[in-house]
Amino acid sequence: MFICCALCFKLVESILINKPCGEPTINEYNRTKSLMDETRRKMVNILAADMTEKNGTSPPRQLKAKYVRGIVTLFPYLSDPFSKNGYMIPILLSNKDIKVLEGWLSYFIWSKRKPRLKMAKLQMTGDEVGLDVPNVRLYQLASHLRVISEWFKGVPASVWFDIESSQSKCPLWNLLFVKDYKSVRDHCTNPITLIAVKAWRSTRTMEGRHSLTSPLTPIIGGPDFIPGCQDRGFRL
Repeated sequence: MFICCALCFKLVESILINKPCGEPTINEYNRTKSLMDETRRKMVNILAADMTEKNGTSPPRQLKAKYVRGIVTLFPYLSDPFSKNGYMIPILLSNKDIKVLEGWLSYFIWSKRKPRLKMAKLQMTGDEVGLDVPNVRLYQLASHLRVISEWFKGVPASVWFDIESSQSKCPLWNLLFVKDYKSVRDHCTNPITLIAVKAWRSTRTMEGRHSLTSPLTPIIGGPDFIPGCQDRGFRL
């Protein structure tokens, strides 16, 4: 494990040292034990460009993990202290996982006694005579939707926007309007991006809007909206 981390460390360090903006990044971290958002974005861009240049636009997951491990080894203060490897991959919890978490919450609230109210009731707001118990499903969807909002805005300070965009054949927000989820993979293979798309689709299903089209959607002929150019349904 130590040898693996050392190799990842050397990989990322050598890439940054040989790039114009790379060495100032290392110097900033050594001086402040942190990195400004702009510096982080530059670092991610450098490493993403190196990865895709050497391994194509769809590098294997093991290689991505190698780069990420190199980052958290070279910049340990940026690592996540609550994860085993120092970094976390956002996931979408299954219904089974959510049920288990809600079971733990109920177990805590009722102090091992039989629940008197259903979790759905407890999750209502105080105005609705609930207890404002966190809704795990909504919390995780909100965390993904916050990232999706950056797809529309094109936030330049976003750390991950550039690297996700570089691994998509079309603008990220276009992925949300592809009718068939399987077709999304034809435009993007980044697993984190695909999880965010799943969260978007799950949210629309929960709200009963999965079959509706936004009136703001560019219907046809927009070069930035790939489905409108390829899917005949938009021409009806």
